[in-house]
Amino acid sequence: MNQESTCNYLRALGERIWNEANDLKRTPEALADETGVSIKTVRAIISGKADESVALGLANKMTEIYPVSFLNILLEKDDTDDGVIVMRAKESKRTSRVFNRLDKTGQPAPYYEYRDTAMSRLGPFKPEWIRQLRVVDNADADNLDVAYNNGHLMHSLTFFVGEVNFYWKAGGKTHCRRMNTGDSHYITPYVPHTFTSRNSNKLGLIIATTYGDQVRQALAEFRHIGPRAADELAGNLRDAKDAFRARLARQLATESLSASEFVERLWEAGIERDRSKQLVD
Repeated sequence: MNQESTCNYLRALGERIWNEANDLKRTPEALADETGVSIKTVRAIISGKADESVALGLANKMTEIYPVSFLNILLEKDDTDDGVIVMRAKESKRTSRVFNRLDKTGQPAPYYEYRDTAMSRLGPFKPEWIRQLRVVDNADADNLDVAYNNGHLMHSLTFFVGEVNFYWKAGGKTHCRRMNTGDSHYITPYVPHTFTSRNSNKLGLIIATTYGDQVRQALAEFRHIGPRAADELAGNLRDAKDAFRARLARQLATESLSASEFVERLWEAGIERDRSKQLVD
């Protein structure tokens, strides 16, 4: 970061620390007394005039003493140049790494070459340059040389360069589409998919732009409730009835309403009792 960005970061970090202390009804003097940090240093931190290590030291002490999350205080640094990041091809090439997947003989063999592209820690997008090293001569979605992943949490918008096959699994079936330069696709989370090249003389590549959306941003909070509770709260989104059941249950819990009480309210609102019970069930 340049000098101006550093100053802005330290001021914002100081404000974040002060906001947490203020929410806990602590004055700067009380914060200094309870954390053992001098009042002069506390005031410097709050005004953004202390070093980062000093400010983070106070933040760490606050999380040890008070019921506050370090994540609520931590502030990401701006890694852009006035809002812009440019990554040259030679820089991208230096990040190259090749991953293997099993081939039709059951042996690991080169499958993808990955390279980083321009991205920021402040942005939700994680684009990757990926060259398809596995070459096929057909569009058979069940080709034994085609190695699917298991899908992932991220949404994915992909742009194609060259002759690339795109494969995915849905509804218990496998699918393949022949893609070419300028084509693109979008994949929802947890759809198994993969890619291969069709031209051994000029391997294809993709720019896969993944995006975490709200679930990715809330992942830290999800960890506290555990996978079973998360499944119950969300329901099966591929089953409309189950998804409705889960959403209704969340709303009833928020309103402190039992199912039977809600049935009565629906009946009072003019929906027949049997139909109300059927909806709630």
